[in-house]
Amino acid sequence: NSFNNLLSQQVGTLIENLERNVAHLKIPILICGDLNSCPRSAAHTLVIKGRVDRKHEELVNTPEELIKHLKLSHKLLPL
Repeated sequence: NSFNNLLSQQVGTLIENLERNVAHLKIPILICGDLNSCPRSAAHTLVIKGRVDRKHEELVNTPEELIKHLKLSHKLLPL
């Protein structure tokens, strides 16, 4: 649904900013919060696993026009 897409977009924006502004410092990054998401959500999966599949159940019915703006992977290494 559009709420989950918004959450995924917000998490993607957070990760983009972390990659751009702090990743080069090579310091641990701690993200605290529940992200208003359950452990199987696209937003949570993106943070924890470093990527979320375009075919994730929350994204599969999302129009391509919206998907192309979502960040679906990152290079920050989870612990």
